[in-house]
Amino acid sequence: DVTVGNFGHQFADTIGNNMAKYGRERGLQMFADWTDRIAAGAVPPAPPRPAGVERNVVVTLWDWAGGNFVHDEIATDKRDPSVNAGGPIYGTDDLNGHMTVFDPKTMTPSEVDIPGTAPVRPHNVDAGVHNPMLDRKGRVWMSDIRGEGADPDFCTNGAVDKFAKYFPNGSHIGRQIALYDPATRKVDMIPVCFGTHHLNFGHTKDDILYFSGDSNVLGWLNTRVWDSTHDARNAQGWCPFVLDTSGDGKIDPDRANWNAPTGPTILGETESSRATPQNAATNPAARGKDTRISGFPYGMNVSPVDDSIWTAKYTPSVPSGIIRLELGANPPETCKAEYWEAPKLKNGEYAAFNARGVDIDSKAIAWVAFGSGHLGRFDRSKCKVKNGPTATGQQCPEGWTIYPTPEPKVSGTDMPSSWYYLTWIDLHNVFGLGKDVPFMPGSESDSLLAFLPDSRKWIEIRVPYPLGYYPRGLDARIDDPNAGWKGRAIWSDYSTVPLWHIETGEGTFGKVVKFQLR
Repeated sequence: DVTVGNFGHQFADTIGNNMAKYGRERGLQMFADWTDRIAAGAVPPAPPRPAGVERNVVVTLWDWAGGNFVHDEIATDKRDPSVNAGGPIYGTDDLNGHMTVFDPKTMTPSEVDIPGTAPVRPHNVDAGVHNPMLDRKGRVWMSDIRGEGADPDFCTNGAVDKFAKYFPNGSHIGRQIALYDPATRKVDMIPVCFGTHHLNFGHTKDDILYFSGDSNVLGWLNTRVWDSTHDARNAQGWCPFVLDTSGDGKIDPDRANWNAPTGPTILGETESSRATPQNAATNPAARGKDTRISGFPYGMNVSPVDDSIWTAKYTPSVPSGIIRLELGANPPETCKAEYWEAPKLKNGEYAAFNARGVDIDSKAIAWVAFGSGHLGRFDRSKCKVKNGPTATGQQCPEGWTIYPTPEPKVSGTDMPSSWYYLTWIDLHNVFGLGKDVPFMPGSESDSLLAFLPDSRKWIEIRVPYPLGYYPRGLDARIDDPNAGWKGRAIWSDYSTVPLWHIETGEGTFGKVVKFQLR
């Protein structure tokens, strides 16, 4: 199949494995009954008609990607939404190794092959180009979640690399990032020592590009150094996630003195060598030590206020949480992390869980998308405890406000029907709902959700036809600042993997979507 490329068997195995969680026969019967009901005409309850400002949304769609799945798109540089004005929209096909391009001026789609490196070849059909980001020059940077070959030697060689000396981070899977320059139409593959997944730029003159996607560290590439030297070793760095549970205001430079993290199992560690972060508060032997935590960091963003890096710690999904990392003046020695979980309710359950996305507004407020069906607002300035032996996740319930979303529930349950993938803050009021408005893509629905913080009101921005929008990301661009609403737009795309599930059926293409507010 053109959509899933070489990954059909993997998806089939995933479905089979997940079916076993229900009990295989029970699961098959449940899905067969569901299919029969749909064939007989069963449909979900109709959503309410747009009201108020929702009636002023203008939606424009184009086919793109030649029948390939597009994971995510990018239109501009979030720090300056006038970058790439009127230019192409870029997407990533992480099942077939393409970057997808749509030119809104000519209304034509095209594709760029992502090359292979081991062996060198013009197209790696299995390249996992996952998430794109534009820089100030209009170049496209992409994470690659499936590396090739071996990692560079310097990833673990402390004799030549200070980051490897502080915390070696080799994995032998050839991790890399891709850079596409539309001026030359050339793709460079850059080897790195950390996993890559989602990426965002910092706000300093170095144009540092930060990456989530490694359970042990957060990595970055100084793009100014890369542009001037093309030296991958000197351009990159990484820091483990270490909490100041000793409470002395700094992290012990000797990793042998850290309390070890809990699972997932970390390469080179044993079950007996790992300890929970909470042990720093309850175990006398653990007191006075700093604590390294691990877990898959999903969505990430960089604060426009102080350039701290925030990631959504996705695993374990309950409770999950958010990590704030500051690099300090001399990383990695000056790196320091903080970890914050959604507060617990009186019954002991968490108010929200399954953190997936996080973004920071111009007031340094973190907004968190939770797969549990919630939007979280976290104000770190309200926190009395930021480090020390109790700073292991539940130290600041007063910093949180949790908002349920307006999406419908699964029939007969209180379980939300949608699932929120990322958070995106409109720092420049590009769309027109206001500065600092958070958006979440309803990744199992037909909508983007915007939340108006002052009125605590939700705005649902729908794609009414064809059903199957299911977005993962979005961004907003100013094409013409003098053209009113017609010169500004949010861009997104249909991000569902099985394109044949879109309402128009087998053979349909994915679509790039433009939203405007009259």
